[in-house]
Amino acid sequence: MFWRGVKKTSLSVYQVVFWKSVFAKNVLTCINFNRTRIMIQRIQTIYLILVIAVCAAMFFLPIYSGTGTGVSSNQNQMIEVKQAEVKMNFVVDFDAAAKVRKLMTVLNTLDIVLIALSFVVIFLYKNRDSQLRMARYLILFSVIYIALIAASIFEARAMIPNIKDLFGIGAFVPILSPILLFLATGGISKDIRLVKSADRLR
Repeated sequence: MFWRGVKKTSLSVYQVVFWKSVFAKNVLTCINFNRTRIMIQRIQTIYLILVIAVCAAMFFLPIYSGTGTGVSSNQNQMIEVKQAEVKMNFVVDFDAAAKVRKLMTVLNTLDIVLIALSFVVIFLYKNRDSQLRMARYLILFSVIYIALIAASIFEARAMIPNIKDLFGIGAFVPILSPILLFLATGGISKDIRLVKSADRLR
């Protein structure tokens, strides 16, 4: 009877130790999950998500449209520029049309790069120096993107003489990207300073 009591007691001790270890692992997992969730929910993440939304919207927003009268005919000519496509109701020089379409292809590629890298930057919170560096590269890419949009509008305008311009919302929305990215870099820099000040206090 004594040995049976000892066995039952020892078994209950093992059970307590086991459940304590399981509970400790679950607590640590929850802490790590909450820490990850807190880091992802930083203000710079909101700015980066907005950048992704702006870049995704550019696939659908109208950038520019123009109408005018041709030199050789009185036909009303029209051109409409979107990032996804370029529409026109007249025949133009092949090189001019090819140049605009090539610019649109570059814009599409750069837009995808901006979206992909913005996602990467969001999840680089464990390495804030790399996160800050890549966010600064994104600012450069977004400025190049705006310059390419301006170039595509300029090339489209040159196709029709005496053109009447109508700038779509897509000609102005991309300006938000470098502003949001600049704010994101500010948030990342603030986190870096907070971590360094906490390390000094230790």
